[in-house]
Amino acid sequence: MHKNRFYARRKLLEIISNKKALQNKTMNERLRELLKSRDMWKEEAMKLKKENLNLHHQISMIVHGLRTILDRELESAETMPTRTDEEFLEILSTNKDETGILFHDGTEREIPRPQDEEEQKENYSGKKKKHTVKNAVIVSCCCTILYISQTLCGNVHDKRIADKNYTFPSSIVLYQDSGYQGFHPEGVTIIQPTKEPKGKLLTEQQKTENRKISSVRVLVEHIIGSTKRCRIVKDECRLRKNDFIKHVLHTCAALHNFRIKINPFRYNFN
Repeated sequence: MHKNRFYARRKLLEIISNKKALQNKTMNERLRELLKSRDMWKEEAMKLKKENLNLHHQISMIVHGLRTILDRELESAETMPTRTDEEFLEILSTNKDETGILFHDGTEREIPRPQDEEEQKENYSGKKKKHTVKNAVIVSCCCTILYISQTLCGNVHDKRIADKNYTFPSSIVLYQDSGYQGFHPEGVTIIQPTKEPKGKLLTEQQKTENRKISSVRVLVEHIIGSTKRCRIVKDECRLRKNDFIKHVLHTCAALHNFRIKINPFRYNFN
């Protein structure tokens, strides 16, 4: 009996050790397979990354090329807004019937957060709470965009852009918002809402007058909104090559002018 018990115990221990060995073997095999599959997935991921980079580069080149072609066609159609003060004044002198009443305003576009700390401060817009670039836009009463300023940092004030980038001839009627407080070129008739004094309230007459001015001045907001139908200037733009961000708003503004030629906006301000 004693020998049989000892023999049975030894057999049991052998079976248990064999099971453990089999388990260890299967675990090692599984680990090897996982490592192989991990290496394989790494290689596949690297291939996909290279393919995506090539694809992004190709798409970027196509977009830049198409924008160049589109700009040429829009220039030949005479719908491209001016970029300099000299060109802007020349248009005003040749189209006096359409440019007697003008509107100007600033518009911001979101950009990716710059890596440089100084650039982050310069491009951060306290109004939008985002990193942006800014342009000034001048439009006529016929809803065409006549001028777009150079692209500046998002923290630049609208009045500062107006002071340094463009001028108006005398006998022009100019609508502007309260952000241009103090901007009054010589000989220009400024129509602007009355700003509420600090610690005081506006009178009912002033509020009524402000509503009338805003109902006319809303035209420039509609035109900027029409330009931003193009999502590339409405959403965050990540294209950086060839100063794409600086030039793309001009292209979209020219597309707006082209639409206005075919289907003009109609306003009744009476």
